Amino acid sequence: MTGRANYRRPEVLYRQKYILSGNNLTFVLIFYYTKLVGFAAGQAGSCRPSFRSSLYSSVSFNEAGGGLYAKAAAVLGRGKFHLCIADMATIQIVLKTRLILYNRGSILLLRQTKPNGGNYTLVGGNIERFEYAKACLIRVAEEEAGITLREKDLQLVHVLQKNTPTEQRFVFYFKAYRWEGKLQAKEKNKFTEAEWFHLDELPRNLTATVRHVLEEYRKGSLYSEIKKTPAVPPGK
Repeated sequence: MTGRANYRRPEVLYRQKYILSGNNLTFVLIFYYTKLVGFAAGQAGSCRPSFRSSLYSSVSFNEAGGGLYAKAAAVLGRGKFHLCIADMATIQIVLKTRLILYNRGSILLLRQTKPNGGNYTLVGGNIERFEYAKACLIRVAEEEAGITLREKDLQLVHVLQKNTPTEQRFVFYFKAYRWEGKLQAKEKNKFTEAEWFHLDELPRNLTATVRHVLEEYRKGSLYSEIKKTPAVPPGK
């Protein structure tokens, strides 16, 4: 068999719906755990008939009437969704959370160790399997900064989409004003310091992505994009 990939509609075993919203922004994730009742690939690739189960995901985003829509069969991994699409290429959808924590007009930044770049960044990490975004942020805030957050104090203020030739990354940014615990950079292999900076006096070595998001956030933007295009070989 050559040409296209053929498959029968998967049998849905479990469905989970996940919604984040704030102001005019709504982000909806619908996960379908499925059993593949039939699958045949027209060429060799990452999607094979030997798959016994998969994740069928529907991702939609809308802001003021516009946005994007993506849908594909996938296999769920730790913090990543490996998508199998019709042309047999493999991409990843990565879901992350980040914290904008305020204290008297300043925000919390973590300074990375030199092997990790040596720049300043926000508290945050990958959303793990079956984990909700707020629960992820509460977990990571304790792991990275030694602080305790509460879900009711977290407010979604921005969503970033960052595309590369092999990955689509969605990052949920929450702000908060309340926390408990002793602030410190706990993961010494990743961070050296936890510091407060005023939004008008951010460090020069702030990561480019965080700088972009904070600029968009201060303008009131609920959604922004960072696009990375593949390098063009010489002579092309």
